[in-house]
Amino acid sequence: MEALETLEEENVICEYFVTYTIEGTSYTIGFALTSDGSEPLDATEERELNNKHRSTKRECLEFIAHVPFSYYLERFNGLNNR
Repeated sequence: MEALETLEEENVICEYFVTYTIEGTSYTIGFALTSDGSEPLDATEERELNNKHRSTKRECLEFIAHVPFSYYLERFNGLNNR
């Protein structure tokens, strides 16, 4: 529940990270999409989860660039009812 509240504070509709390995080196790409395409807002520092998340990103990830996304397609309704 705390993570969902943070996403709402940040105006984020979807956040995900993908980690993969190429020739023994691990890479992670992270995305945070907002409803209007703007930069996510800052999350409150009052939540311990937010502080842990910030610390992990700062310690483990290297920022490369902001990139616009081309499209976002989602299909969750009924997916688990197969």
